[in-house]
Amino acid sequence: MNIKRIFVPIDFSERSQATARHALLIAKGLGAEPTFAYVVPGTAYSGTDSEHFYGPRGGVVTGRDLDELYEAKLEKFVAGLGAFAESSRVLLKGDPASEIVRHAESSGADLIVIGTHGIGSFRKLLIGSVTAKVLHDCNLPVFTGAHLEQAPSAPASYRHIACAIDLDDEGEQTMRWAWDLAQALGARFSVIYASTQVTFGPELSSEIRREWHASAVAASRRQIDELLTKSGLSADCHVAEGHPVHYTIQAAAEIDADLLVIGRGGASSIPSRLPSHAYGIIRESQCPVISI
Repeated sequence: MNIKRIFVPIDFSERSQATARHALLIAKGLGAEPTFAYVVPGTAYSGTDSEHFYGPRGGVVTGRDLDELYEAKLEKFVAGLGAFAESSRVLLKGDPASEIVRHAESSGADLIVIGTHGIGSFRKLLIGSVTAKVLHDCNLPVFTGAHLEQAPSAPASYRHIACAIDLDDEGEQTMRWAWDLAQALGARFSVIYASTQVTFGPELSSEIRREWHASAVAASRRQIDELLTKSGLSADCHVAEGHPVHYTIQAAAEIDADLLVIGRGGASSIPSRLPSHAYGIIRESQCPVISI
């Protein structure tokens, strides 16, 4: 598993702290270096004594004062995680999503770990605007925390990693990536596939419908078995007819997956069936999701 640098943007919130603990868990399991970052939103400044602003508590502060304030908050946040000494910190300035993508890509990060926001009856339906833009604009794998009103704590270890796939080349690549991650973390590995739902007119008997549905699921299972054999991988397979979002979420919950891996597609790619539902899966998943 070629993840050596993990980029972790934070906003000092409790939810951000919960997501950062997942980053530390992955970093420890893979021997990777985490970099914690805070983006000062708004117009970028240089951090010099000649710049003057109204400070967070009123009064006038310099650009250097602001840098020292945010760097101290970042240091305190990371220390509160008990992060190991190899972790680094960086203070960025400007549009948060743009700066996260720019720095992650320019610094050679292999994975971005970022939280979502699920607070309140309306906001729980939405992915935070910064996270959504990072998912859209960045071609790196992105870990997003479970999109729940109460952010769950990170597990002691990842015991079960599930991978939702399409039966195409991207699905095979996603499955290989997830398999490598599971092997590196010593986790059980499962594959989830939502077979296309087909509706029939009332003229067909219920027995014929059941037989057709059963044969469709069996055919999908054979294709997955062939894909696993071709890739030299082994996995528990979970296949059923259903909507890609709903069945993926249901299956991951039923098998008690700690982490779900899905294909997201690149920013310039034409989305296939599963990537076109990636945002729905990220929004509704009961466990963290890595989209690649």
